[in-house]
Amino acid sequence: MGANGAIEENRSKIYASMYQAAGEKWVKAGAVSHAICLYAHDEELHTQFFRYGFGLRCLGLV
Repeated sequence: MGANGAIEENRSKIYASMYQAAGEKWVKAGAVSHAICLYAHDEELHTQFFRYGFGLRCLGLV
C-alpha cells in the first residue's frame, strides 16, 4: 500500500518523475510486471499513465 499527492502545477511532470524513480527500483528488484491503481476522477493522471503505455499497449493501430 502506498499513497502520494502532488500540487496542481506541473502535476504530470511530478507524476512522471515519481513513476520513473519507482520503476528503476522495481526493475533493480526484479519486478518487471506491476499494476497501478488510480482514482477515477483524476483525468490528468489517467492521461499520463496512458502515455506511459498502460493504455497504448491495448490499442490495435495498424
